[in-house]
Amino acid sequence: IMACEVKIAAVFHGAELVGGVPVEVSRRFGMSVAAHLPLAPTNSCLVKQTSTACLSKMTSRLLAITDALARFLQSHFDYVILTQDPVFIDIRSFSWLDWRKQILYTYHVEIAKADLANLSSTVRKNIRHAEKSGVTSEISRDFRQAHAPLVSTFVRQGAPLPLSAEQLVAFGERLGDDLVL
Repeated sequence: IMACEVKIAAVFHGAELVGGVPVEVSRRFGMSVAAHLPLAPTNSCLVKQTSTACLSKMTSRLLAITDALARFLQSHFDYVILTQDPVFIDIRSFSWLDWRKQILYTYHVEIAKADLANLSSTVRKNIRHAEKSGVTSEISRDFRQAHAPLVSTFVRQGAPLPLSAEQLVAFGERLGDDLVL
């Protein structure tokens, strides 16, 4: 695939394939690296569905598979980048092995068309509050305008903002149509 070396870390239970993760293998700065595949948004852990209805058995099975994957990747590569699919929410196996984690999910929902009945009451309340407060979303190329909300977010989280407004604008211009706010 695009002149890269693709490997699949697989987990077997006896002779049955029960899980795995595809990675692009490379060397960067003298380190062995396992990262996402080119042109693929994720390289998420894949786990074979089970027929059991018992939640604790499903959870134990998932944790055993992801633990095996995490241990294998950790022992065979100096640096690993996994981009989990948003439906893959249980990353405890990676946390227990002290992997650095960043949860970066982006959702764009058309509220007028969305079925909010399946959401929790807290989420529905937050959505109603946002609507009443006039919160809207739009696609924009004005990176200077986006800087103020970023500053507020970083201040609220007690973290230093990594980019000035000018740097964000330059970043946006350099990436062109590949970056949208």
